[in-house]
Amino acid sequence: MLKLLKQRDNKRSQAGFTIMELLAALAILVILGTMVASAMVTASRVMATGTAASNASVLEQSIETALSDTLRYASAHVPLGNSLAEDPAFDSDSAFDYAGSAVRNGRLGIEDGKIALSTAAGTQFVPKAAGIYTDFVISDFQMFYDCDTNVYNGTYTISTANGSYTREGSFVCKTLVEETYE
Repeated sequence: MLKLLKQRDNKRSQAGFTIMELLAALAILVILGTMVASAMVTASRVMATGTAASNASVLEQSIETALSDTLRYASAHVPLGNSLAEDPAFDSDSAFDYAGSAVRNGRLGIEDGKIALSTAAGTQFVPKAAGIYTDFVISDFQMFYDCDTNVYNGTYTISTANGSYTREGSFVCKTLVEETYE
């Protein structure tokens, strides 16, 4: 009898795995695969959000620099008697239109999801580099001019084209030129 049991154990060890052992191993592999796939999705989402935040920060700094360059030597056209002008027209010897002339009666606004400087000669985008951060859209641009302090300030919203990331931006620029009254 002992000999029969030993033969049976030897046959089992030579035969391989039972179906239950294979199913248990397969279940463990499926659980591990699901955990790895879930971690990869989460990691890619975190990476995309971090990249968008970083790019939006760089874009915000570029916009701040470009607006400062445009408005530093600008004089605003303000209605007489007002101390705060919304969306002021301005003249600037430091900003140039498409014709290469200093901006006269220019306005900043939004066009095609980008901040645009509009003049009689045409429209150019701020920042001026073509194709910069094309996956972002700028909206809700507002600009004010405070006559008492000679300060331009404003706000805007930067968001990805698909709407997955949104960031509020603002700017403040003190002009070195007095305003002109209309």
